[in-house]
Amino acid sequence: MEKFRRSLQKAGMTIQTIDFTADDGALLENRAMSYISKGEFLQAFTYERLLTSQTMIKQVVNLPPERFSLRADLIRYALNDPNLYIPFVKFVIRVSYISHGDWEDLFAAVVHQVSEEPALCSSDTLIDLIEQDVIFSCNLLCGSYAEIREWPPDQRRLAIENKLLSLLHKITKI
Repeated sequence: MEKFRRSLQKAGMTIQTIDFTADDGALLENRAMSYISKGEFLQAFTYERLLTSQTMIKQVVNLPPERFSLRADLIRYALNDPNLYIPFVKFVIRVSYISHGDWEDLFAAVVHQVSEEPALCSSDTLIDLIEQDVIFSCNLLCGSYAEIREWPPDQRRLAIENKLLSLLHKITKI
């Protein structure tokens, strides 16, 4: 991380770090929540990524010592809103493969949240939404559409459930 700062200094650019207070954190969270409440998921989570980027935190922004849980709060809020949870999960599923895996950690966070606090989005609902997205289902199950469509519905659901359990096991093991 210090390498980043030195390379900028050599180029004649210096970065002044900014110390955020708990109030600053609350303001940032309110702005991100406003994006979520309007269904503007990409803006909310792009904003969240900027705030939790390790480069930004180590080199540009000093966050308050209190735990900064913006991602978990955004996910919890979206999964508990009857107008947002289905479009939110669909967004997470799609952004996971559109980004070629760069946002895959967001899907893992949703799986973890659903397992911890089912809220409006239960595991069954999550599996339903995964099944409805052919590309994500194929990626998750590591199979082709031709292969997976031949499976009986119960086998497909069980395979998805097992993949989610495996992912959850990896998350909680780390």
